Amino acid sequence: MTNQAKVGIFAFVTIVIFVLGFYFLKGINLFSTKSRYYAIYDKVDGLYKSNQVTINGYKIGIVSDMSIDQKTGKVIIQIMTESDYPIPTNSIAEIQSTDLVGGKQVSIVLGNAKEILKSGDTLQTGFKKDFTSTISAAIDPLMAKISHTLAGLDTVLHSVAIALDKNDPKSTIGALNASLANIQSITHDIEASGSLNKSLKNIEGITTNINNNNANIDKLLKNLGTFSDNLKDTDLKTTVNNAKEAIASLQLVLNKINKGEGTVGKLVKDEQVYQHLDSAIVNLDKLLVDVKAHPYRYVNVSVFGGEKRDAKYKEKLAKKEAAAKAKAAK
Repeated sequence: MTNQAKVGIFAFVTIVIFVLGFYFLKGINLFSTKSRYYAIYDKVDGLYKSNQVTINGYKIGIVSDMSIDQKTGKVIIQIMTESDYPIPTNSIAEIQSTDLVGGKQVSIVLGNAKEILKSGDTLQTGFKKDFTSTISAAIDPLMAKISHTLAGLDTVLHSVAIALDKNDPKSTIGALNASLANIQSITHDIEASGSLNKSLKNIEGITTNINNNNANIDKLLKNLGTFSDNLKDTDLKTTVNNAKEAIASLQLVLNKINKGEGTVGKLVKDEQVYQHLDSAIVNLDKLLVDVKAHPYRYVNVSVFGGEKRDAKYKEKLAKKEAAAKAKAAK
């Protein structure tokens, strides 16, 4: 055998061994009969060629090919399995995670149909969320709420920071500092004027007086209690009724006076009567003055020397008038 033939045989064997090893590493047994099935997905999320296909966790094949439909955008995968694994027609090919780092596989959930899929048929598909997707779906709304809460907290903290800024007179701390300064100024003025000590001394004196007059205060309170008891025991309703009747009678009298009835009414309403009465009072006043000045004009009774007494009275009166004239002349 020539060297060329040996080299050719060696090369052929090497290629065969390489191909068999390649498919062996991919999990494909070239010496067994294969069945091919298809599955169509909206998304595959990390599923690649050579990923295993299992039933109840047992590997029955691999994903042998993947393509995308350019019209619909759906992903078509080809599944290669051993021919001795019957698959019911209502079975579902689910894409599942194999670990936490994102590894994927196709798990066939067997149905209960009596009919069996034939090689080249298409499986029903499903997609089972992995742990990461589930956690992400649960965390996303929570993160949105946390973000919203943090935004609100940031606003609150900003408002608190403004309120606690002691250099800002409009802030709460600034207003509090101003109030404390005013209080300090007021207390200083009070201490300087001594009015607080005087007020405290006056209060102390008042309390001392109250303490010294406790007996009188007790007596006063007892008297008030007795008075209230007596007032409670009185027939207040009868008294009120009597007062109402008296007021009604007084109102009737006032109405008559207002109408000019009776003596008082005529005196109040009749102007002529008032004028006569006023004139009589004036004349009476004049008469009293004249009687006091010249009583002898009105009393002319002579009993036991009444004329001499009148003469003496006239003489005395004349002297008084002369003295008054002389005093007025000076």
